[in-house]
Amino acid sequence: LVVSAIATLEPVSNRLALEKAGDIYYLQDAYNSNEIGFVSALEVLEQLPAKRRILMTPGVIELGPEQRVINKELAEAAAKVCDYIIVVGPLNREAFLDGISDKQLIVAASRDEAFAELEKIKITESIILIENDLTDFHEARYKF
Repeated sequence: LVVSAIATLEPVSNRLALEKAGDIYYLQDAYNSNEIGFVSALEVLEQLPAKRRILMTPGVIELGPEQRVINKELAEAAAKVCDYIIVVGPLNREAFLDGISDKQLIVAASRDEAFAELEKIKITESIILIENDLTDFHEARYKF
């Protein structure tokens, strides 16, 4: 009974939910993020079959003085899994620039710009991990 119940569970929206749009998959983990959840989402992404793996993220926020170091480490971990990484907004841009090669990294000033860049690089059977979304406070402040 428990196994059949688990098999029919629907994922919570934006919490590591896999959604298909045509021949592209989106791994939506945009509700919020921390470094453990971010790495876990990358591990899931790595296990899924794909022709191209793309990460779109503003990075992780509200980490105090460790924010730059942690985001650089997350960028380095993402670079091992992803073909492309789109970092959105200015908040963690420098940390991602420190952790990723230029050929993998795309910087976008806004969410709209990030989705426009995504259109240029996604191919059939791509999986796009959308990791984190900024809080309302940060969205207004940084115009994500």
